[in-house]
Amino acid sequence: MSTLHLEHLRVKVRPQFLLDVYDHAMDGTIDYWLNDTVYEVSRLRGFRADVHETDGTPHTIDATVLVRGMQYMYTYGRGISEAAGIREAIALDDESLLDDRDVDIIVQYGLLGSIIYTPA
Repeated sequence: MSTLHLEHLRVKVRPQFLLDVYDHAMDGTIDYWLNDTVYEVSRLRGFRADVHETDGTPHTIDATVLVRGMQYMYTYGRGISEAAGIREAIALDDESLLDDRDVDIIVQYGLLGSIIYTPA
């Protein structure tokens, strides 16, 4: 089983876990603040989505963004109520423990460095 080591963490994340989180995000979880224009999953190239915030600001979501968001939950997430559940899902390698808000938080911290948007 191949794993990715999250920088500065003692946690291993399988590429499949990242792909599952990515699929969860692209399944409509984040579409209240992002519009995806190109959504790609390839065994050779990995996964990525070229997206735009509702104001038109472009971004790319890929494994690096998701890892950055997960790292944030470990490093700075103590004051975020969802952080403990996100850390547990990572430690147990079980994406099904993440709800839509958890995935949204991972993506927002990975892309924007903070929570900017909240669902209506």
